[in-house]
This record gives sequence, structure tokens and C-alpha cells, in this order.
Amino acid sequence: MTNILKQTKSLCPTCLTEIDATVVEENNNVYMIKECAQHGKFKALVEKDVEFYKSTLHEHVGKKTKLLIPFTHKCNLNCNFCWLPQKDREDFSLQHLKEVISNSNCKEIRICGGEPTLRNDLPELIRFIRTDKKLPVLMTNGLKLADFSYVKKLKNAGLDVVSLSFNSFDDDTYKNLNGRKLLQIKLKALENLKKVGMFTSLSVMVDKGLNDKELKKIFDYCIENNSFIKELRIRSSAEFGKYKKSDTLFVSEMITIFSKILNIDREEFLKIIDRNKYPHCSFGGHVIYFRNGNKWLLIEKASYNKMISKLEFFIKMVLKFKFKILLELIMNELIGKNNLILSLELKSWPNKYNIDLDNINKRCVTDQLSKNGKFPFCYSLILNNENIIDL
Repeated sequence: MTNILKQTKSLCPTCLTEIDATVVEENNNVYMIKECAQHGKFKALVEKDVEFYKSTLHEHVGKKTKLLIPFTHKCNLNCNFCWLPQKDREDFSLQHLKEVISNSNCKEIRICGGEPTLRNDLPELIRFIRTDKKLPVLMTNGLKLADFSYVKKLKNAGLDVVSLSFNSFDDDTYKNLNGRKLLQIKLKALENLKKVGMFTSLSVMVDKGLNDKELKKIFDYCIENNSFIKELRIRSSAEFGKYKKSDTLFVSEMITIFSKILNIDREEFLKIIDRNKYPHCSFGGHVIYFRNGNKWLLIEKASYNKMISKLEFFIKMVLKFKFKILLELIMNELIGKNNLILSLELKSWPNKYNIDLDNINKRCVTDQLSKNGKFPFCYSLILNNENIIDL
């Protein structure tokens, strides 16, 4: 039985023309059905959990808070999943980048590429972002961060946040995904980030059947190194750039994986997070975990902040969790002792077959800069993949 869930706009996967699309429920799966006048009908899987998808059907408009800027198209790796494989494109000039940063209303500037550490003027750009009262976030493969003097140079320029690509503890997996063995250089980069006290986010690209079984090991590593690793970003592989494999992990599947890792009932996991804040392609974002023996408890970040400042909310939380644990958590905050906190972000990017333009235009908080303007991140990747725009 087919049940219509919503009407939206999408893209023809052949010509990328914007077309009407219908999202339907069939046998507990969610599909998108659309038709291009020139290229015919298409049907694509959107989600494998209907109830989870339905929980995202709400009216919510997200404010743009992050701007991704490809500081360069050059790279010192040749990854099999690269979403920006056109490495010979001309980079933005220093002056143009400064103008874009100054004119942006986004408070967080994500410095990406290619590999942004290949730009010699990166420290100057970091200083400029800081001067403009915005937060620079370096998104990097970490190869140059194995040089401690270079890490110190970036830190002295004003860099406080790094998102480091970390896909495995197995060199054969790196060779498969990134084209060469990288584990030791990644660990050296993390050691240097720890030395300078850098707020670090591990960004994992999950390839189903290759490194999805390593997520618990990576999570445990984040907890063991929570003094500087404060965030874990899990993003499922998608058909962008060089990557053509279509079998992807959906957000509902990643939630199942992490509910087991955290030893938390999946339904409780879902109840704690305010679904009104997230599109169906992402989950989490600002979640705080603290451990009770071998049991993890989840509190959303906004709720956590209220818990510290509002007695009324604190009383409500006492009813939900054990008083002793909450008291310890709050006392640690008051005396300045760090609690065991890790933000978790799960993403399953849409592709040209199942992208919901209404969803991303209203709720995606991240734009990516191109030479033709700014686009929601995954939309930008799709257009770039087809060489429609020049990033």
C-alpha cells in the first residue's frame, strides 16, 4: 500500500532541472517519486524507517549559521570518495575571501577544500576571521598537522577548532578509502592537537561494509581522549564527486548503531532529541553524554544549559535521572571541573536522486560558497558533481 507523505521539489538526476516530487510510504520504506518531462520517471529510496521520517515532517526554518568556503581545490591526497575532485580549478583570491567573510552573517566559517592547509596564507585568513569576530573551523585531512610547529603556528593565528578526518584504525581501510596508509600520521596529528589544547572534532566518513563496524572503537577513542576531542561527526558516504557507490547508511540506521553503542533503548534515544530542529538527513548536533557506570545518559545541549541555570528545569531532570548523578554533574560545572561531554552528529547526505529541496532550503543551516554564489551544502555538492557550477 502506497501512502503519500508530502509534496516537494527535487532535481532531475539527469539534467538537474528542478521538478515536482512526491514522497511516499511503501512497506515501511520512504521513497521519492518524480518525473522529468525530458528524461522520464525516477524512484529513489529516502529512508528505511517510516516513523522516523514522519517525525521530521514539521514546519521549521533553520537560520544559516555556518558557511563552508573551499579555500583551495588542491589536495595532498587522492581519496576514492572525494567530493571536489577537480583539483586544477583556480582558487579564490585572498581579497575575495576576506570580502566574503566580512559580508557573511554566519558566525562560523568552515575552512575546507581540497585541503586548506596547502594555502600558504591560511594563518593570515584565520587571523582575519578572528578579527571579524567569527569562529574559524579548520576541516582537514590532518597530514600537515603531524608537524607540531605548524599546529602551533595555526593556534597562534587564532585557530581553536579543528575537524579532522578520521575514518579507521586500520591502514588497509585508509588505503581503500584514501589511497594510502594514514593511521600513524593521523595519530601524530591528534597528539599535536592535544598538546596545544585544540578543540577537536573527529569526522568519520562511513562506507557501509568497510568501516561501519569500527564506530564503537572510534567512539571509545573519543571518550578516552575527551580532554580535547569534544565532537564526533559521522557522515554516511553518498554519490558525490568520485564516489559512485549507492548503498548508504541512512540516519535511522546510524541511530540504531549508536543506541547499541551507548546501551540506550532506541526509542529513548529518539525521544530525548528535539526532532523539530533537524531535517531527516541529520540527527543530534548538540547532544551531551555523561556516563553512569556502563550506562550513558543523554541530555540535549540546550536542556543541559538550562539545567545549570534554572532550578525548575533541574527539578524536572531529577525526576528523569538519578539525583546523585545530576548533582555531581552540576557540582563539577560549578567548580570548573570538566565533565565527560561529547557532541554527536549523524548525517546521511541526500544525492541527486532523493534530494528534497524544500527540506534543505528551509532547514539546512550550512551554505557552501561557489563562484556562482552560495548553496545549501549537499545541493552544492550535487551541482559540483555534475560540473553545472564552478566551485
